[in-house]
Amino acid sequence: MNANSSWHFVYIDACESAVRNLWSTALGIKGTGSGTSFVGWNNSITADTSYQFNVFFWSKIGKESVYQAVLDAIAATLAAGRADCNPSFSGDPNYYGWAW
Repeated sequence: MNANSSWHFVYIDACESAVRNLWSTALGIKGTGSGTSFVGWNNSITADTSYQFNVFFWSKIGKESVYQAVLDAIAATLAAGRADCNPSFSGDPNYYGWAW
């Protein structure tokens, strides 16, 4: 990967991986129309919350945009009683996560 390229879809399932957008910036994630997206966590999370979010999130990928999958997974995870669910999305809200 050179300085002008970027990753298409990155999900870092680790505590505070989205804080200050450091990872998304370093990986070249851009905004609307870019066909790129990044998902990470804004906070420290428990393994149970991560698991619950992932069950909902990955079941949506390929069926709706990555952004919408994040929103739906947040709602479902909070409804399941996991109050520490606070992931972050950066990138193109219309991107479905498909390789190009």
